[in-house]
Amino acid sequence: MAELVLTRRTRPGARDDRGAVAVLVAVFVTVLLGLCAIVVDLGLARAMQRDAQTASDSAALAAATTMQGLMFLSNGSPSATKLTDAEGQAVTAAKTYARLNLGIADADWKGCSDPHALGDTPDAGAGNTCISFGGGLVRVVLPQQNSPSIFSGVFGTQRIGYGSTSTGQWELIPSASCWLCVQGQAGGVGLDIGDGTAWESSGDVRVGTRVAATVSARTGWMWALSGRILYTGGTPTNAWRFFPVPQTTSTTSAVTTLANANTWVGQSVSTSPAGPECRPGVYNTVEHCVQFFAGTYVLTGSTDFTGTASVSSMGPVTFYLTCSHEGRVTPCGQPGHGSPGGSLTWSASASLNLSGPATDTALPATITVDPDNTSPQVLVKALTNAASRAYITGGIFAPGSSVVVQSTPGAPWWTADLDVDGPITVDRLTLSGSGALFSHHGTPPATGSPTKVPVHLVD
Repeated sequence: MAELVLTRRTRPGARDDRGAVAVLVAVFVTVLLGLCAIVVDLGLARAMQRDAQTASDSAALAAATTMQGLMFLSNGSPSATKLTDAEGQAVTAAKTYARLNLGIADADWKGCSDPHALGDTPDAGAGNTCISFGGGLVRVVLPQQNSPSIFSGVFGTQRIGYGSTSTGQWELIPSASCWLCVQGQAGGVGLDIGDGTAWESSGDVRVGTRVAATVSARTGWMWALSGRILYTGGTPTNAWRFFPVPQTTSTTSAVTTLANANTWVGQSVSTSPAGPECRPGVYNTVEHCVQFFAGTYVLTGSTDFTGTASVSSMGPVTFYLTCSHEGRVTPCGQPGHGSPGGSLTWSASASLNLSGPATDTALPATITVDPDNTSPQVLVKALTNAASRAYITGGIFAPGSSVVVQSTPGAPWWTADLDVDGPITVDRLTLSGSGALFSHHGTPPATGSPTKVPVHLVD
């Protein structure tokens, strides 16, 4: 039987390309393996970079905390020797945390240079400018580190360099050195005279003791007969109305902590006493009271003295305005607190005459407000020409709150009058309409220990 045989004819000069695909696959696999090796090594370097950032953060915070603690012992005003010693101890703290977190030895800092170092480099004598200080800041730049290349070294990449930088900030707020202290924590206008009158006769008026805040007035006047008007927020509106001439300068802040304020935390809040005579206790409101026995009154709700009420105290008293939750006193800054907190208002032709502070507590003023209570705590409001006046001996301490003295526009200045025989610390003071504030007599608060602001990172 005949067989059919197929044969392939090859043209003379044709190439045989069998095996070319294998070569291409080999090249591709080599490149792919190289890329995978680089990815693995870069991932390792990234992980080590994160560890380095954590180490520099902790080193900067440790140094800043050390500075704050040592400066606190010097009341924020150390001698040159103590400042040098403090910076030296802060350098040691930074190196310790860098060693514990990343294994950086003290010898590794030699030759470390930071071209953006702050003003003071106390370790420069040891060849290190990577830990620097200035203006309440501590800058830490870790010495250059290298991540070993596990796979990519085959392709000529032996090490991958990385570094990290952190800046910690520390701050001490000096104690009060003003008679009328407007802190301006909310920023903007701190003292708004409006069309009213503010009269201060015992010491300095300081506006913007915590953040920059301005002074504003329309037709109103501001007198500081025994001190200066100091502010941080630019030239006041109608500056010529201020006597003496305002001075732009750095200001000191009122103390924002309260001694003995935790005494009432957790206590049950009672409803309003029937009055007219009331005794110390923890209440939601005391608006039915006409006379107050000596002692401390903790208030968690709104109290509005109105009509023709004439309210007075029969001895030294303190009103502490704070918050509550589920019928119990709760600091306003804690989660779950009732909002808003306690407040005081007297309006129409009501008058108030309180003396204090109470002798059974360490609270600083006759009207003392939880620093985190942000509702308008003290409001003197005259809706007609009938006078609404408040006389308070012992001061007002409301560092997170506003005080408003309000009257009908065009009414005589005496229709809304807040007369305080003692120091005043508020977040914001507003005289609306022709309201008037008088602050006088007594002795200005003594300068004490500064207040620590929590240390934090700024970059």
